[in-house]
Amino acid sequence: RDFTIESINLPATNQYNRGVAVGGTKDFTFNGGVASRVGQGWDFTGDQNSSRFVVIGAQAIDVYSWGFKAANTVTDGSYIGCRTLRAGLGGFVANAPAEIVSNPQSEYTQNIDYLNCTAKDTGFSGNWTGTLASFVCLRNDTTYPLYPQGIKFINCKSDGGGDVKHGFLNEILTNTDG
Repeated sequence: RDFTIESINLPATNQYNRGVAVGGTKDFTFNGGVASRVGQGWDFTGDQNSSRFVVIGAQAIDVYSWGFKAANTVTDGSYIGCRTLRAGLGGFVANAPAEIVSNPQSEYTQNIDYLNCTAKDTGFSGNWTGTLASFVCLRNDTTYPLYPQGIKFINCKSDGGGDVKHGFLNEILTNTDG
């Protein structure tokens, strides 16, 4: 509760470090917390299926790439009242596996809710070009064109600034919930 993870004396240019990294954990809650001046703020990823989680009121500030990332095999989670400020690439992302995984489809990224979340000044660093988005459903590989699925952005806000190109972006090749 109410912790801060920050890279001291480093600018947000190290893409390889993480503020909070979760892989394979189930049935958990984060209540508050700040990840600042790191590569990725809150990184829930990997092939171990992190699932059934809630993140409430957390923040990612001055991060090199993603503020909050649910990637590869993350399922059944909620981000509530979370906030990014000056995320370099994107505020909130849900994405399909970046490479071929042996997990069952029920473990591919799906059923993630973002409720009352805010992304402000996305793309501030100038380190990224192309598609910069505050909230994004990202298809990483043509192997998984239908994932992520069941992604919902409810009452979320993209607050301009930075070099953000899209407030909300869906790259999935089929009809989705988000």
